[in-house]
Amino acid sequence: MQIHGGTISIVSTDDGINAAGGSDDSTQSTSQSFPGGPGSDRFSSSTGTLLITGGNILVNAEGDGIDVNGDATIAGGEILVYGPTNDGNGALDYDGTFLVNGGSLVAYGSSGMALNISSTSTLPSVMINLDTSIQAGAQVSILDGEGNEIYHGTNAKKANSLIIANTALQLNSTYTLQVDDSTITTFTFTTTVTTIGNSGQMNGGPTDFGRPR
Repeated sequence: MQIHGGTISIVSTDDGINAAGGSDDSTQSTSQSFPGGPGSDRFSSSTGTLLITGGNILVNAEGDGIDVNGDATIAGGEILVYGPTNDGNGALDYDGTFLVNGGSLVAYGSSGMALNISSTSTLPSVMINLDTSIQAGAQVSILDGEGNEIYHGTNAKKANSLIIANTALQLNSTYTLQVDDSTITTFTFTTTVTTIGNSGQMNGGPTDFGRPR
């Protein structure tokens, strides 16, 4: 699958963008090589690829936001993903590599199956997994150490994992995540692809932050 431009808006009760690389019939005979599990697709194929070089892309999915059973490369475009609220899927799901080398990516979702982009990506990226939930309608900001806003957006639905891939992120700099002007966490951006917090459910369940749905 290739996307080279345009304005695209996807609303899905399943996966948003799915580059599976095969139909159910063509992959069923080999599916036993890939054990099932939460969020897995027993008909998936590892041959599917995704290339995005441009466009404004909005995905709102109840399943995986972007599901690629092979390799994905983002070289341009502005991509916003509102992924699942359930922990059986993730904003990003891939079997090979997920390279973000240009453009920008923002992905909200649950933390149970959360995957960051591949560590060999060249675009600076941070995934923040929280033991709190960002509520639908909440205003979300990331501020640098001088209080400058490098990201601001409105969350469309409940989430406790957030990925930001943006050239404004600078190595060894400290940033603050705010939700509705309340500080949720402060972190230091230590590597080109940084992960803050752990995926998976936290003991006792999440605490809600932001506006009630």
